[in-house]
Amino acid sequence: MPRLAVVFQIGSLGDSIVSLPALRSLRQLLPDCSEYVLVDRFDHVTKVLPAEVFEMARKPFKRLSYRGSGSRLSRIRSIASLSAQLRYYRPYYGISLMPSDRTALQNARDRAFFRSSGVREFAGFQEMGEEDCATDHCPGKKCSEAYLRMRRLWNGRSEDQFAIHGRAPLLEPTAAADDSVTRWLRTQRRHPERSLVAVCPFSNLSSKDLNLGVTAELVNRLESEAEVEVVIAGGSADASRASWIAEHGTGLNGCGIFSVGETAALLRKCSLAITVDSGPMHLAAAVGTRTVVVYSRTNAHLDRWFPLGTGHIILYREVACAGCGEPVCPLANHPCIDGVSLDEILGAALHVLRGSALPTMRSGTRILTL
Repeated sequence: MPRLAVVFQIGSLGDSIVSLPALRSLRQLLPDCSEYVLVDRFDHVTKVLPAEVFEMARKPFKRLSYRGSGSRLSRIRSIASLSAQLRYYRPYYGISLMPSDRTALQNARDRAFFRSSGVREFAGFQEMGEEDCATDHCPGKKCSEAYLRMRRLWNGRSEDQFAIHGRAPLLEPTAAADDSVTRWLRTQRRHPERSLVAVCPFSNLSSKDLNLGVTAELVNRLESEAEVEVVIAGGSADASRASWIAEHGTGLNGCGIFSVGETAALLRKCSLAITVDSGPMHLAAAVGTRTVVVYSRTNAHLDRWFPLGTGHIILYREVACAGCGEPVCPLANHPCIDGVSLDEILGAALHVLRGSALPTMRSGTRILTL
């Protein structure tokens, strides 16, 4: 008799995408399970993202959410409602795809909640020790968040499973999403004969964002020197800043126009995506588009959130404030992002687009090829 599994994760775009290799492996891990209940945290940012990612990954699921914000009473009511719904579905397995820095206490609390809701067997709820995930520059992405989630499920077999299930493309945009983007491009493009390049300069934290002036000049030089057409991709919160860039440059403003699925279709049409550490970075990698990433140093572990797949170029700087975790950079010169020069970004892009030599990194910028 087929059994049901509940899959527990946060729900942001990047977080949903790095869970995909582990998610794709569930059919092998749980051969008697063919349907899933997705449990994620609901707020105004993540209300649709996990559902769209699951749909593009072609995974049958039912979605249940709980409130991670609001008043204490509303959160208690939300969790009580979630427990009642889980008892109705009666999932046999519980799978945690939560971040790997979750503590032993948090994992024990999560297990207790799902056990009280009827779950019988668990995978992925164990704590990852510092020795498992603390080192930088791990070979084969073995300290990436995507790999660590796979390791929590498969232990000694994780390397083989990641090689099978971690290959791009991990997402397949729908035909309807592709048609919508094609129609928009047909009316907006000025140079349809050129290759399309996406520039994604924004994230959900300003400490990771590219400077607006630098981005505008990058767009100009990409179109004039690389002879491509640039589309600025991002969400609705980025639309006004993208408009400023387009007004001071020559790119198309695609921010706030498309759903997540349509943005995936747009990025799949691009020869390259130039990004920061963000949801669009993960989305581009998941559909198989190569990226050049200007990578912030806010995370204590450089490699933790690298894009999935191969063919990517990471530009970063070793700075004294690495690992700060700050949502807004408190330093006037924003060294980890603004220290990466326009010429270095453009040179890395030309390497991907034309096969030219990688640029010489100056004044402390470092380069990784994945």
